[in-house]
Amino acid sequence: MAMLPAQRWFAGKGAALKAVSVVDALPIEESWLAIVRVVSTGSADAAHYALPLAFLTGDRAAAARRDRPAAVLAELEITGRGSDTMGVCVDACSEPEFGSALLDTIARRRRIAAANGHLVGTTTKRFAELRGDPATLPPPVLLGGEQSNSSLRFDERLMVKVFRRISEGVNPELEIGRYLTDDAGFPHVPPLAGALEFQRRPRGEPVTVAVVQGFVPNEGDAWRYTVEKVEHYLEEALLQKGADDVLAAPPAPVFDLIDQEPPAIVRELAGGYLEVARLLGMRVAALHLALGRLTENPDFAPEPLGLLYQRSRYQSLRNLVGQVFRQLRAQQQTLPAEIAPDVDRLLRSQDRVVESCGRIVGRHLTGMRIRCHGDLHLGQVLRTGNDFLITDFEGEPARSLTERRLKRSPLRDVAGMVRSFDYAAHAALESLRARGVAARQDPARLESWRMLWSRWVGSAFLRAYRHDAEPSGLLPDTREERQMALGVMLLEKCVYELGYELGSRPAWVGIPLRGILDLLDQPW
Repeated sequence: MAMLPAQRWFAGKGAALKAVSVVDALPIEESWLAIVRVVSTGSADAAHYALPLAFLTGDRAAAARRDRPAAVLAELEITGRGSDTMGVCVDACSEPEFGSALLDTIARRRRIAAANGHLVGTTTKRFAELRGDPATLPPPVLLGGEQSNSSLRFDERLMVKVFRRISEGVNPELEIGRYLTDDAGFPHVPPLAGALEFQRRPRGEPVTVAVVQGFVPNEGDAWRYTVEKVEHYLEEALLQKGADDVLAAPPAPVFDLIDQEPPAIVRELAGGYLEVARLLGMRVAALHLALGRLTENPDFAPEPLGLLYQRSRYQSLRNLVGQVFRQLRAQQQTLPAEIAPDVDRLLRSQDRVVESCGRIVGRHLTGMRIRCHGDLHLGQVLRTGNDFLITDFEGEPARSLTERRLKRSPLRDVAGMVRSFDYAAHAALESLRARGVAARQDPARLESWRMLWSRWVGSAFLRAYRHDAEPSGLLPDTREERQMALGVMLLEKCVYELGYELGSRPAWVGIPLRGILDLLDQPW
C-alpha cells in the first residue's frame, strides 16, 4: 500500500489511503497483472489500477536494484517448504519479458481466465502489417516521461500503452483509435493494431488495459518545439528598437484577429511558426471532419447541440466554477505573492464568470456534437518532419470515463489548442527569466511581446481551422455564435486549468488565472 503514492501514474497523491485490495490477478507468462482497488480518504468512489508485477531473485534482483531502482516496489521474502527465497517485487513493465508476453497475448488473441474475470486480446486488420516478422521483433523498451500510463516501444514498429488507472467501459483511446483507423482511414493518428481488455464476471463492462499502436517516427512533441520557437522569438524581440507603435496597446482579442494580418514585425520575428499554427489548424479540422462524418455507428454519429445539451453544459460549468473557486479560496494564502492582486480580483469576479458561462443557454445554438479528442494541446501532437500526428485520445484524466466519451462541440478541442499556445508563450518567458536573459528588461515590454505572439499565433490557427471546418456544418452557423461558443469553451478550459494547477503546480496558477481575467475583459 505504501508504494502506490510514490508511483508517477498514481492519481491520488493528495489523499491518504484507507484500503487497498486485489480484485483479480491474471498470469502473463512468469509475471502477473493485478487489478487493484484503492479507497482514499475524502472520496466516495474507489479507483482501480492495473499493476503488472514480477518477482525477481538472484542476479536479476540485484540488477533491478542497481539499474532500475524506481521499478522496485518491495523487498520480499517468500517462505516455502523447507526454504526461504529472497527477492524483489518489481513493476513488470520494466521487464522486457513481460512486454513481449503481453504483445504475444494480444497477437494470439488469447483468453486468460482468473477468479473474477478474464483477459482477452484482440487485433485489428492492420496488426500483421504493422508488426512485421515476429521473429525479428526485438524486446521492448520502456519509455520514460509518461505520467499516467506506461508505454513500451518495440523497435520502430509498435507501441504498447498500458493504462494504469482503469475504469469499466471502453477507453476512448481504443474506441476512437479503432474508428479512425478502421472506419475513417484518418492518416494523422497512430494506427491502432490491437488491444487487451479485462472482462469482469458475470456481465461487467469491458475494461481497457492496454492498446497496441503502430509506431510513427517523430521528432518529439509540438510543445517542446513551440516553447523553443517562442524563446527564440522573445530573444529577438528584446533586441528590437522602434517597435513602440506595435507595443503601445494590447492586441485585439484572438477572436477579432482571425481576418487580419499580423504586423510586419510579428511576421518577421515569429518566422515560420505562423505557418506551423496554420498547419495545426488544418490538421485539427481534418480530425473533426473524420470524427464528424455521417455514420451508422451511434457512438460516432453527429448530433445537434440541442437545448437540453446546452442546459446540461451550463450546469456542469456552474459546478466546475463553484468547485475551483472554493479550492482557490482555500489555498489563497499559500499562492505566490506576485499574483495576489489577480487572485483577489478573480475571487471578486466569480459571479461574472458564472454569468459568462450562462451565455451558452437562452437560445438554440446551431452546430453539431461529435466525439472529440477531449484533451487536445501541443503535448498531444507529435512532429513528423513537416507534418503532425495527433495522439492520446483518452481525454482529461480528472474526468470520469463516461464524461470523456460524451459528444461535444468540436470547439472544445479548438479551445484546448488556443490555450496551449498561451501556455507555451508563458513557459518560454519563464525559461528566459530562469536563465537570466530577461533580467534587465522591462517586464511590461516583455509581456507585450509575449501577448503579441500568443494572440497572433492563436488567430492563425483559428483562421486555418475555420476555413476547413466551416463548410461541414459542425460549427455554429454565424460568426456571433461561433465566437460566443468558443469564448465559453475557453473560459471552461481556463477554469479547469486553474483547478489542475492548484492541485498539481501552484507556481503555474497565474497562467490560467490571467487567462480567465483576460476573457472577462474581452467582448465575446
